[in-house]
Amino acid sequence: MEAADKLFERVGGELPPGGPLAGRDLRARLQAVQASVVGKECISLDEERHGLAEAVLKYVWQQRPQLRKALLEWASQLSAPKGIAVRHIGRIADRLEQLSLLPSGSTVQSVMSEWIETGRTQHRQLAIGVLENMALHPETGPGVRRWLYDWAKKTTGNGKLVAAVAEICAGRLVEKYPRIALTRLRILAERNDDLAGKAVADAVRTLANAPERHLLELAQWAESADRATRKAGASTCLALTDLTDTSALPLFSTRQRVEGPAATGIENLFIRGWQAAIEEPSTAAQAHIRLAGWLDSTDLPNAQLMPIAAAVLRGRLREAGAADLLTSSASDPGRTRRKELLHRLVDEQAPAPAASAPHAGDDTFPTQT
Repeated sequence: MEAADKLFERVGGELPPGGPLAGRDLRARLQAVQASVVGKECISLDEERHGLAEAVLKYVWQQRPQLRKALLEWASQLSAPKGIAVRHIGRIADRLEQLSLLPSGSTVQSVMSEWIETGRTQHRQLAIGVLENMALHPETGPGVRRWLYDWAKKTTGNGKLVAAVAEICAGRLVEKYPRIALTRLRILAERNDDLAGKAVADAVRTLANAPERHLLELAQWAESADRATRKAGASTCLALTDLTDTSALPLFSTRQRVEGPAATGIENLFIRGWQAAIEEPSTAAQAHIRLAGWLDSTDLPNAQLMPIAAAVLRGRLREAGAADLLTSSASDPGRTRRKELLHRLVDEQAPAPAASAPHAGDDTFPTQT
């Protein structure tokens, strides 16, 4: 009832003098709208007429368009931290999602943005869920996907919204519209700010076990002729090598290692991305540091680690970064692995011994039996 009074005030209504003691009592008000008391202090419009609550909301939205903004502001106020209806935020989110399918439903995005920027964790997750559903819906999808694109391109803005855009693009959106989602992640990655970089890194780690085409896109960014895209791709691919993030295992830590030509296409894409990160000046140092961390890690078995490390460093023994990496270590397994890796790479570069040429006249000697 307090929430109803706030809506009444928001639309310009005047409450009768005397406050709660004035006007009709609860029973009379419920009879007027044919509502039911359910339990001790719960009132329901559709206990006896199922669907009435949604129908009333839809009717007001469509027939009183001048009240749309007021309804959205009211819903946001009720669900704010310490708001009157904060315990029912899930139901409010469901209703807002339904309103998004009606005329001018795109204005629901503004409320979801506000929840992401200023709300609690629960508000944020619900808002992301609503926006994700809207982005996938045939009616609201084009507008929300465009909003995600515009937000990704903004050079300034709230870091929480940046993170939310990245999370949405790495969720169900990338499954249905992979090119659209990955394009928005690339635009975020091309931004020169730490907030976007971290948001994209967190997002791409969720793609570690994604279809091969997603990782192919990341590798192609890192190998692009465009400077901004190449830099963004290198840092994005490098995020997949981070061992410090315990919430996401390395890309191949749980995969069965396949040697030689039978190696998985995903593994080759992963190696290509790491090689590109080494070739990109802005990420080269970090790429070597990450590889050093892999060599020192006791969590990665040699059967998986060593072929990948050899592939990443193949042909780079003369480079300063590779030399520093192979000659420094702080752990016993790291020193052993570096020695083995160095021998492997040297052996690969060494020319094969030439076959001994037969001496003149050898063919005249009798075959010994």
